[in-house]
Amino acid sequence: MLKKIFLISIITIIACMTISCGVDYAFSPYYKDSNENKDYVLKMEEQKELDVRFALVESYQTSGDGTGRVYRNPSFVGSSYGYLLAFYEYRKYSGEIGIDGEIICDIQIKKSSNGKTFDSFGSTIGKAATSGTNSHGSPVSFYANNKDLVLLSSSGMGFSNNDEGESKISISKSYDNGSKWSDWIDIDDSVFSDLKTQGFDRFYPVSGNGITLSDGTLACALDIGSTNNKGATGKTVKHLGFAILYSRDNGENWKVGGVHKYSEEDSYKNAKIIARTSDKSLLIVASPKTSGDAKWFKASDLTSSINEWSEGAKIESNGGKIEGTKLRGGNRIILTYADTNNNLWIAVSEDEGRTFETYKKELHDKLGYNSTVRGLIDGTIVFFFEFTIRNSIDNNTLYKLNYRRISVNWLTDGTQDYYVGW
Repeated sequence: MLKKIFLISIITIIACMTISCGVDYAFSPYYKDSNENKDYVLKMEEQKELDVRFALVESYQTSGDGTGRVYRNPSFVGSSYGYLLAFYEYRKYSGEIGIDGEIICDIQIKKSSNGKTFDSFGSTIGKAATSGTNSHGSPVSFYANNKDLVLLSSSGMGFSNNDEGESKISISKSYDNGSKWSDWIDIDDSVFSDLKTQGFDRFYPVSGNGITLSDGTLACALDIGSTNNKGATGKTVKHLGFAILYSRDNGENWKVGGVHKYSEEDSYKNAKIIARTSDKSLLIVASPKTSGDAKWFKASDLTSSINEWSEGAKIESNGGKIEGTKLRGGNRIILTYADTNNNLWIAVSEDEGRTFETYKKELHDKLGYNSTVRGLIDGTIVFFFEFTIRNSIDNNTLYKLNYRRISVNWLTDGTQDYYVGW
């Protein structure tokens, strides 16, 4: 009888460990099956004071008219089978925006299997652009629940104030962990018919990382505008608001959800979905058009109305993209942004965005702008960000894209280590 009770107890403990109590072993950061290669996964002792940083790509100019190799708008994702993937725009001209129907622009990728070194040269996603009309930019990356890698891009006329042509959003997929990518396919124009009916005929996905919700839904934000509301200068239309774009079938089909129009046109831009909060609401932040305080929003679901959220933390931004993430199973929100002095920060919220003061560190002093952040399966955190440099030909502003990987141990000055649920 005692042997039977002991056997039942052991079975119960094993079931509890693998199914319902605490960490599900099959999905823990250190679980590997024989087909997986996760050389970039670090054990806890390897994460002590982890702070790896280096430049991934650097823009340069070859003539005074802006011609050269211009790299911008980073995005980053990790596949479960061993690769870290860095995406970015490669423009052949230093223009105001990457996609306007004129500038030639591609999205390139660099891969790493160990998290320490990346490909020496970037590879172009899809067919290389030959004109502004078949260019792609503003990458948004997702890791889908079926393990596909999904990449969205702006195409067509993007956010151009040119009256001719259509704004388009294209998609490419990888089914082999990022080694090969499909040719770009435009999302059907009918998906955006309601936006156009509301007068928003210009839109683009805000570059960086998309969000994969717990039910597998892929979602990101679109900045929206109209050729009837052109900017006072430059080639873009005014930023009038943003919309949610989502897919419930791993990127096969897409829909436009909630739409928000700013109370003051051209006051904000670069809307990003930061996280889903404990009440299942979507937490969204938009950068100021130039420099000032960011604006917070909440939506109860993907298709509901989007409302300003006055409880959000005060974030002073230089207008660059603000992005956030959560670590696996956790509720803390990790935010990255460049402040009004162009210093790049990492900040952590333990109260779902109301404050970001628990842990806060400077990632890069001066010259920071767009940044993206992604939590990896081992609990380490990757930042892929741009900061400005000056060209020697005419002192024109260009950008260098930097990679930085840190640990919870580094972020908390050695007081904490990562655990599932941090």
